Parts: sequence; C-alpha cells; structure tokens
Amino acid sequence: MASSNRRAALYARVSTDEQARDGTSLATQRERCRAYIAAQGWDCAGEYVDEGVSGAKASRPQLDALMSAASTNAIDAIVVAKLDRFGRSTRHLANALGDLDDWGVAFVSIAEAFDSASPSGRLQRNMLGAFAEFEREQIRDRMMAGQRATVSAGYWPAGPPPHGYMIVQKGAHKALEINEAEAEGIRVATAVIVDEGGTVGDAANRLNGLGFRRRKSGRWSRIALRRRLLADHWSGEWTWRSGTEAPV
Repeated sequence: MASSNRRAALYARVSTDEQARDGTSLATQRERCRAYIAAQGWDCAGEYVDEGVSGAKASRPQLDALMSAASTNAIDAIVVAKLDRFGRSTRHLANALGDLDDWGVAFVSIAEAFDSASPSGRLQRNMLGAFAEFEREQIRDRMMAGQRATVSAGYWPAGPPPHGYMIVQKGAHKALEINEAEAEGIRVATAVIVDEGGTVGDAANRLNGLGFRRRKSGRWSRIALRRRLLADHWSGEWTWRSGTEAPV
C-alpha cells in the first residue's frame, strides 16, 4: 500500500502521577499525532487513549484494542508523540514492536523522529526503548531512596494512615499522631473483649450501636474489626516494605 494511503492510528497515554505539561498531556499528544498524520497525507483510522495508566504495564485497555486492530490488518501504522507513551519496559516494547513488524504495521514516534518501516528506524527505536526503561528505573530508585530516608527518620512516607492515626505536617515531612475519635472506638472494642469477656462480634455491635464507623465502609463487621485489632501498628511500630520498621 502506498505511504500516502496509510491508515494510521494514534496512541496517547498519561499516568496518574504525571502532570498535564507540554508533551505529556493527552490533549497535546493527540494534537501532535493528528498534525503528523495529516501532514503525511495519511488517513486517521482511530484514536486510542489510556488515561491514568503506567507505561510500565504491558496490558492497557486502549493499547490492547490498538494491538488487536493492528493484528487484523485494520491499520497500517501507529503514531505516538513520544516512545515512552507507548511503553517504558524494554521487554514490553520488544514484544509489542516485534508483533507490529510481523504484521507489517509501521511504528512512528514523532519526538524521536523515526519510522520503523526502515531498518535504521527499527534500530533507533530499539535503542531508545532501552534508554526509556533505564530512565524509569533511575526515577524509581531515587523515589525509593527518598522514601527509605523518610522512613528511617520516623516520618510517614506516603499513603493513608493506619486506623487510629492521622497524618500531621512536621516541617517538610509528614508524621503520624493518634486520631482520638478512631482510637476511642478501638478502646471501646478492647474493653468489650478484655474486660467484659465478649466476642469480637459483640464488640462490633457495640461500636455500631455507639455510632463508631469505619472510614469508608460504614458499619463494623466482625471480620473487619478483628483485622483492625490484630494490626501490628498498635505496638507503636509500623512495617514499610521489606521488613523496614520505624516508630509511629
């Protein structure tokens, strides 16, 4: 098929932790891909967009649909604004782009200025894929090192606090302090079981009757309360990742 008659589909992606900045926002990616397809005189055969999905994931709803279209000869080319929008894992890129080569579907990255229809374009594509994965691993290592330092200093790294605690700002860091409203519920449940000899179910009923509620799920159940009472953070320590402990 002549290049001027190529049926090209664009693919765009943004993850949940990426800001809507130039070159990353979905609107910008789509605009660039549309302009490129129009400039080549190709026909736009579809737009596939994954929002809030990491590039490290090999399986994404819209990417899966795009690869399905490619495998059935519904498109002749895939256009992305930048290679890392398609994927950051070398293994995933190698597998996916290898499939596209087998199906005779060209892959175009606008930022890196290559078209995999040529041998040199495929070589450049593979090299850039390796660099994209290296960059992702470097970013992950830096984030992990920062979180490890935060934990070692006794501060809260990220995420919601365990039941019975709340997050407070301590300078540039976050720390845990007792949430008195939630802690009182735990004290009541403990008294029912320890002082009154009741069951966990009795304690759950007492909490519900007194108006104590779970954060998101409403009423207490026996199973949910048992899980909370057996949590290890009541000792004053919490576990972060591979056995790393820090004081609450």
